[in-house]
Amino acid sequence: MSKQKKEWPVHPSIAEMILTICFEEYSRKFDRRLSLLQYNFDMPTEQREHRRSSNVNLDLTIAASLSQSLLKKCEELQQMVKREFELMAGLSVKDIRIYIKKVIVDS
Repeated sequence: MSKQKKEWPVHPSIAEMILTICFEEYSRKFDRRLSLLQYNFDMPTEQREHRRSSNVNLDLTIAASLSQSLLKKCEELQQMVKREFELMAGLSVKDIRIYIKKVIVDS
């Protein structure tokens, strides 16, 4: 069985640039210990079949500190990433799922 080539709605280097800008802006304004560990795009099946990629879902895996509410951090980050992807890449971001893989505890 052959592996299907993964289709990205935007070039991976552009996605990395947008995410880097978002995380640098967020860390400068709110929390310097927030970091992106991994990201992935997901397009609805019907869009993949018709090669339309205007609506996307985005999964972010992050490391975050417990210095303030994790829920508040995630909501602010979702809004920032959605705004930047829609502005810079012309994509309609349907959903941003944030997974916290690592929690940094202040000592």
